[in-house]
Amino acid sequence: MSTTPASAASAPIARPATFRQRYCRHHGLPEAAFERRLLRHGLPLHAHLLYWLFSLDDNHREADLEFVRALGDQRYLGSFNDAAADFVRHPRNRRFSRRFLLVRVSVRRIRGLFEPLMRAA
Repeated sequence: MSTTPASAASAPIARPATFRQRYCRHHGLPEAAFERRLLRHGLPLHAHLLYWLFSLDDNHREADLEFVRALGDQRYLGSFNDAAADFVRHPRNRRFSRRFLLVRVSVRRIRGLFEPLMRAA
């Protein structure tokens, strides 16, 4: 016979909140605003104006959006490095505007937003 109460055995295990959920809760945002807001927070200061200019080309933001979306689904702190490595190796990051002018999100800035929220219980 099992010593575990029936209610405890059938209770679902709570999964940690995603980064998207934590970020939106922290900033008081609807989840639909997550990508746009994180993109803006992740840009280096010099890149804000140029980013939107380069974004007239639909392909310019592709790597940034993939990175932000991948991070939004993460539930654990340790998953950042894999997403960041994929972002750094993304073929779009070889463009002059992204590689030399740094008109793209900053992994360092995004990490600074990701880690404190994911450490918080």
